[in-house]
Amino acid sequence: MQDFKKLIVWQEAKDMSIRIYRITQNDPFFEEEKYGLVQQIRRATTSICLNIAEGAGSISQMKFVYFLYNAMGSSKEVECCLILANELGYITKEEFHSLSNHSNKISSMLTNLIDKVKNRKKQPTTYDKLQTKNYKRVR
Repeated sequence: MQDFKKLIVWQEAKDMSIRIYRITQNDPFFEEEKYGLVQQIRRATTSICLNIAEGAGSISQMKFVYFLYNAMGSSKEVECCLILANELGYITKEEFHSLSNHSNKISSMLTNLIDKVKNRKKQPTTYDKLQTKNYKRVR
């Protein structure tokens, strides 16, 4: 387990979520798509930082990786919503490029973190130590 708030990728995802909430409060985006695209992009962007936090709180490295993959899926969902919002004229080109770059940065950071966690040597648990100790004793 680790403190998710110290993970830079979580900090970036949180910042992006706040940016999305602020942008989607503006007209015409909010009024036109209050219950459609606005809610979807808000849920997806929030899901990124929530999955990182939940994964960081798990005791298993593979569970952490599982939640990081979920965060990656949400990141791609945000990217798709941004493309739609841009093409529908709900956000400016500048907002689209800025948010899209931020989303791509988060995806890249998630990929790097997934690789790092997957390649980290497994730390033996107390159970593993007891099993090894008992096994040696039987010999």
